[in-house]
Amino acid sequence: MKLPAADYTEENKQDVKVKTPKSKKVKGEKKVNSDVVQEALKKPRTRSVSLTLSDNGIEDSLTKAYVSPDKAVKKKKVKKTEKSEDQSVENGKEAVDEIPSEHKEGQFSNFPIRAKTIEKLQARGIKYLFPVQVKTFQKVLEGKDVIAKARTGTGKTLAFALPLVEKLETELPQKHRGRPPRVIVLAPTRELVNQVCKDFKSLTSSTLLSIHAFYGGVPFHPQEQALRNGIDILIGTPGRVLDWVNKNKLNTGQLQHVVLDEVDQMLDMGFADDVEQIISHSYQKGDADKQPQTLFFSATLPDWVKKTAAKYMQTMPPVIDLVGNSVNQTAKNVKHLAIRSYYSNRASDISRIIQFYSGESGRVMVFCETKKDVDELAMCPDIKQNKEKLHGDVKQAARESVLAQFRAGSVKVLITTNVAARGLDIKEVDVVIQTNPPTDIESYIHRSGRTGRAGKSGISICLYNPRNEGDLFRVERAARISFERVNLPSHDQLASRGIKEIISSMGQIDGEIIDKFRETAEELISARGPVETAAMLIAIATGNTKVKHQSLINSREGFVTYLYTTTATMRFKGYVYNVLNNRCPDISGSINSLTLTNDMKGAAFDLSQEDSAKYEASLLFEGKSDSIVKAKELPQLKSYVPPTGYAPSKGPRANGYGGFKRSFQRDNYYQPQNKKTKFD
Repeated sequence: MKLPAADYTEENKQDVKVKTPKSKKVKGEKKVNSDVVQEALKKPRTRSVSLTLSDNGIEDSLTKAYVSPDKAVKKKKVKKTEKSEDQSVENGKEAVDEIPSEHKEGQFSNFPIRAKTIEKLQARGIKYLFPVQVKTFQKVLEGKDVIAKARTGTGKTLAFALPLVEKLETELPQKHRGRPPRVIVLAPTRELVNQVCKDFKSLTSSTLLSIHAFYGGVPFHPQEQALRNGIDILIGTPGRVLDWVNKNKLNTGQLQHVVLDEVDQMLDMGFADDVEQIISHSYQKGDADKQPQTLFFSATLPDWVKKTAAKYMQTMPPVIDLVGNSVNQTAKNVKHLAIRSYYSNRASDISRIIQFYSGESGRVMVFCETKKDVDELAMCPDIKQNKEKLHGDVKQAARESVLAQFRAGSVKVLITTNVAARGLDIKEVDVVIQTNPPTDIESYIHRSGRTGRAGKSGISICLYNPRNEGDLFRVERAARISFERVNLPSHDQLASRGIKEIISSMGQIDGEIIDKFRETAEELISARGPVETAAMLIAIATGNTKVKHQSLINSREGFVTYLYTTTATMRFKGYVYNVLNNRCPDISGSINSLTLTNDMKGAAFDLSQEDSAKYEASLLFEGKSDSIVKAKELPQLKSYVPPTGYAPSKGPRANGYGGFKRSFQRDNYYQPQNKKTKFD
């Protein structure tokens, strides 16, 4: 039982040995009496003192006035008791030191943000401003022009929405019907327009500011009615906004703030002329006071931005560049993987990748180059996960419904084109899969940016085949990333992942459900035994009811992969063929997909199931310096590196090579780059 310090009297006093910290060494007596305890209680830095009465006597349970060793500040040693600092102050300093510097800079208290706005931000899970928001908030609030360059997924939308809402709600003019918008935000896609509109509405009250989204694919009447009632903030695609400007129903002559979001994509989509036609009415040369504030936000800054800024802005503002000369132009917390996959197996490979890297509860975005590819994958039964498609031909109502389902988690896989590559703030996208290396680097940067958002980690996987592997190298060089080349998940790896999910799900089953199946379980166990019963049920749950043979090199069904390793460094594939022919004289014609390992001390190759049964007994061996085994997983395999200055041909021959030159380049790309061959 615990005795309060105040009740510690001579009647219950016992000698108590106290382990004194080195920084608080007490001279003299090793025992503590009541006077010492009372004196310790009076010190303001003391937090609490209590004594516990046990069977062996009174045990010291003082929450001491001294700094306990496990709580001590490591950077500063306290030598004397009289000079020790207040414990609470030091703890406070420690807590501040633990906060990352970018979190300190982004604390709400550093900015003139109203309390009710902070509450709305916190309700959305936003606890501090991100770097791009920190750098631009005050400039936007003060009405200065801004050109900002930041990676996708870093909070560019909130960077202009938050200060504009704070400014507009404190400068509310008298409302009247038909009032023209004070803010116009132009974005390239309908989805991004909707996203930006939701961000604005989440920060303000519907009674204070009238906010509307204008885009194509929907009826004109509701938008016309909004114009008649009056609009404060208009977010729209250039095409639909220009329609209303040309009809003389949208007045852009009284704009106070012009925002261009994802500028580079608008240029890629051919909206440059539309954008200039929309905003040109707002700028009056020679009258600086009537010029609207201009805000450009993008992940990349093309030359058009500088030309337009020079044309419409009074002075060219310095670019707020949060990417700079960074080695990696993509999001920092995204892991980039490359997996070899052939077109004939693409759908089944994607299904396996989703199963392994995202599991049952994760969300995945699959990006295709064309609408046709999206339609084919969306209808393919090989992708067994719950999936939906999204591209430009999908009607607007269906697009909004698909996005809502994907955000809610009822749709696990979203197969899409670049229409969903930018601006959409979809939380907790675990994996992004790109079915081919994209033809432009910006597409890869923005697609991979759909995951790893708001400080969370993510995985971006790019599928490739020998024909477009050169494009993969080009993406690496231009985006300044390094792909980790990994093999397609094997059936064993998928089974292991499935077992982990089964185990984690077992604790979520209600007791009532277990009781319903208890009798059946007892019958199965009595018939087959507990281990065999459990093994069979796991096999059924993970979909492994039959032995499946599939190449680990290219995922072709009906093939078995073998791995040859040696202590010698091999420069040609012919070395491996000689070893295999010595083991099995007639095996050469049966060998498929022979590929050297990255360290050039091994090779992987395939045999069909029939040839595997025929040759395996004489093929497998383990020697002192080399061996051949059936592969369960593969080491890093050698990748094809195109020659310096090589540009892929668009002709019918693979990669533009023909005749002897092609065979030479293909067979000898394993040569170390700093070595000369006899052909040089």
